[in-house]
Amino acid sequence: MSIPAKIIKNLLNENYDFSKFLEGNDDKRMVNSLSVPKLVVLMLTLKRFIPDVRLYQTKQKHEKNRKSVLNQQRLTKLLIDNDFDLQDIESLIISKKEKAKSIIIESANYKVIQYKIFFDEDTFLTLNGKVLPNKLRNNPRFVELLDKKPKYLNVDRFLRDYSPQFLEKYPINAQFLSDTFHCNLKGRLNSEAQFYFEKWQEKNHTVSLPEFKKAVLIGNAM
Repeated sequence: MSIPAKIIKNLLNENYDFSKFLEGNDDKRMVNSLSVPKLVVLMLTLKRFIPDVRLYQTKQKHEKNRKSVLNQQRLTKLLIDNDFDLQDIESLIISKKEKAKSIIIESANYKVIQYKIFFDEDTFLTLNGKVLPNKLRNNPRFVELLDKKPKYLNVDRFLRDYSPQFLEKYPINAQFLSDTFHCNLKGRLNSEAQFYFEKWQEKNHTVSLPEFKKAVLIGNAM
């Protein structure tokens, strides 16, 4: 069974409305041609597929970070073996990056948002928003932390525990079962809230985003 693209598009809409599937005669014929038993099979398969995709993406992200650290270690050894001055090279790279960054900021005319991160007795700044700097991502202790606590592969969770500024701007304001998280009140759900929205859908058999927020927001602060 193939599902028409228009039906898939409507299914991906967070605010489910069955009337959207029946707007024209062609739409009604498409809905009438669907096989309910096959849709049930698809639903059950998706329930298995979603956690598999999430686990695969987490592993890929972790592996990419691990390879990045190994490449940096190999490069450092190569430079030392050939008598390069690492500080001079680092200064040159930073200088070029900062120059390019300033040009981009001036031309785009937007404000760069940075958060201070306190980790391993050092202070770091995010590059823009939630982008972690390479100096932190390549820190062996940071890589070790990800090994021990995979939950920090979620940047929001890491920043909330290691950046007071980020925690102040995105405080814990929602709870699903025993897990607490930040759920943005407007716009598209952040990745963490989206994760619990999917869990909530499985438990409650509904895709209503307003109902989800009403159920999980602490004190129903909508």
